[in-house]
Amino acid sequence: MRPGSARALAIAGALLAAGLASACRSREPAPARNLLLAILDTTRADHLGAYGAPPGATPALDALAAEGCVFEDAISAAAVTPVAIASLFTGLTPPHHGLRRLHGLRENRLPKQRITLAELWQRAGGQSAGFVSAYPAGSAFGLDQGFERFDARFPGADGAGLVSPGGVVTTGLAQRGGDAVTRAAQAWLELERDPARRFLLYVHYFDPHDPQLLPPPEWLAQRVPAGLEGEARLRALYAAEVGFADAQLGRLFADLRRRGLWDETVVAVVADHGEGLGDHGWWTHGILYQEQIRVPLILRVPGAPAGLRARERVRSIDLLPTLLEATGVARALWPPLDGESFLAAARGESLGAARPAYADAVATAGYARPDGRHERRSDPLFAWLAGPHKLIQHRDGSQRNELYDLAADPRELRDLAAQEPARVAELRAALARQARPK
Repeated sequence: MRPGSARALAIAGALLAAGLASACRSREPAPARNLLLAILDTTRADHLGAYGAPPGATPALDALAAEGCVFEDAISAAAVTPVAIASLFTGLTPPHHGLRRLHGLRENRLPKQRITLAELWQRAGGQSAGFVSAYPAGSAFGLDQGFERFDARFPGADGAGLVSPGGVVTTGLAQRGGDAVTRAAQAWLELERDPARRFLLYVHYFDPHDPQLLPPPEWLAQRVPAGLEGEARLRALYAAEVGFADAQLGRLFADLRRRGLWDETVVAVVADHGEGLGDHGWWTHGILYQEQIRVPLILRVPGAPAGLRARERVRSIDLLPTLLEATGVARALWPPLDGESFLAAARGESLGAARPAYADAVATAGYARPDGRHERRSDPLFAWLAGPHKLIQHRDGSQRNELYDLAADPRELRDLAAQEPARVAELRAALARQARPK
């Protein structure tokens, strides 16, 4: 055979193989519904009206809750933004997806071999776009993986000086307000959305994270009483920023309705983690008490019962399979997952016993408080929740443990570790099995 003929046959074979692969993919049904996923950064559950905040605090999310299901006991896999988002995107715990750190020079990027929600959506033939509002949720951590369009532009910073030679991240002004995120998402819906394909639209709102970038003065004037000082003012600012993010989501919800897309779109709103606000002597985040890892989670599925509340524990790793099921992404496309769908709860069915949950914070934590003071934690933390009990294990050399009964002590004020060593040992053994990397 002549060399040219061999080369032609090789090219023809490659084209045939590609065509067969494309044909195989086309046999899988495309998503049956659109998907809007909104991640609220640093947002405590108790600051949403659906979770007990004062009336009027979050009207858009309260209206969404009235149309869908509120999950009262949703546990994030981490209290650090990129780690938590990686678990939401992959359905895997941090030891299994491999992104473990915000600060550091290793384990600080999602490995390419992990399969994300956006990649699964693309494999199913859908269109995907993400609009994020801060550097820790962006491409530096591999969180753009699989998105056709990923918008992470921050006018206040050009990226220089955000990461020290030692890997410490300083977000500073590498963020933008929720109004800018919503405008960008609306422009995409108007100009770039392909009507022939189901869309995955991901929006991330950083507003409650810190007061580096505040809502407009007129917004603050209505929500932050004059004369407040110190921590009282900081708490009022935090609530105002949660409310501002809610208002921007409300604009996006209204836009989807105006375009006739609302009734064919699954909507999920979740936080990556919460915030200390002084609880347990800690103002920011990065540790594993409930105010930081119990997050708001609201799911609205067209055609499902409205106004539901699910009390069984679910986990952030469960959201991916839930969204895949709710939107009709073929199971043949799903990779192995740590999470399990909780779509049954959004249909009013029981999930049974509370699911055990894992969370960790493995890197040293150093956070600048809004008042200029600093908070530091030098030991890795690991948590395991099983039934009503929660173990927090410190790896600071002393192997110090904390044990709480969340049913009797939801604010984690009474450490039972010294009184119940057998239970501590049991939970530690379960935790050790979960903490092994894959």
